Amino acid sequence: MKRKIYFLISSVVQIITSVYAIFSADKLISEMLKQTEIYPEMMQERIDGLFQNSGHIFIITLSIIAILLNVLIIYWSCKDKLIQKKRKVIACSVGTFFTAMYPIIELTSLINIIVIATAKKVNKEGYRDKVEELPVIEKEKVDKKKIVLAIILLLVYFSQFLWSGLIVKTGISKLLVGAIFYIFMIILSLTIFRDLFRDNFRIFKQNIKAYFNNLIGKVGKFYVIYFLIAMVTVFLAKVDTSVNQSNVEALPIWYSFPLAVIYAPIVEESLFRGCIRRFIKNDKLFIVVSAITFGLLHTLFTELNIFNAIVLAIPYMTIGGFLAYLYTKTNNMFTNMSFHAFHNTMAMIITILIKGI
Repeated sequence: MKRKIYFLISSVVQIITSVYAIFSADKLISEMLKQTEIYPEMMQERIDGLFQNSGHIFIITLSIIAILLNVLIIYWSCKDKLIQKKRKVIACSVGTFFTAMYPIIELTSLINIIVIATAKKVNKEGYRDKVEELPVIEKEKVDKKKIVLAIILLLVYFSQFLWSGLIVKTGISKLLVGAIFYIFMIILSLTIFRDLFRDNFRIFKQNIKAYFNNLIGKVGKFYVIYFLIAMVTVFLAKVDTSVNQSNVEALPIWYSFPLAVIYAPIVEESLFRGCIRRFIKNDKLFIVVSAITFGLLHTLFTELNIFNAIVLAIPYMTIGGFLAYLYTKTNNMFTNMSFHAFHNTMAMIITILIKGI
């Protein structure tokens, strides 16, 4: 009963504070711009761009998300389902923490996580809603043909670093040649992994609830670790983004958005999870190799010095390692593609807000 009352009060406080944030957006923007003085100059410019172009939309959007998450917690509290919905309460609290506009919301969210995470089950029955187990999918059986096809896909992909600088001259031709290559890589990836994708998609579609319930907690933990690592790398490299990411953001939105949410999930998952998995069956080694190659490929060929290339690769390595970990847990490429597409979509939404709507 005490826990129920606490969460009701906590959620109401967070909702009221989030509503207040919506109506005090101008004050919030001013305060946040002052706080950016401790960040590297490039990061200051990006944050300034975000708040000058889309500050009100950004604050309103995050506040509404925080409100909705707390409405869910209130609903579960009233239904006496806090313990049964333990994982989802934690996920909502983590989400509220990252969408918080005021320190009071961050503090209460952290307390929420601690309170519900340490809560003991009342009885053996109904500790939490029964979560369906992930479907068991065997590792892909690999033969010589599949190895050769994986090598071909890798060679075609890496060939771009040899010919792109020779052929591409102007902005228009760069976009055109790039688009042709990206479409070709999507088709080639879908062709080489056709049978695997078809079977994985069928299983994913039939068990989407099981995948969501089993993996939502792991995704929440990943983002906590990822944001901490990203903040450390910002101060080490003294820039807030890699040259590769800046190049993507410099492209027109109509070009970069499908590149991020369609091309990257299909092709990069085929390369860094599908292909590498065909060569490495040991789970731990696969995660390490996938993480390192995924991270370095996003920075090694674009950064001006090796220090920044390695430091800025660390957040990418974190993403790559988590995606490889997901693959070892599910053996389902569509799990990876779905998360990859979700992550990139969130990044593109922030990019759009920075550029201005």
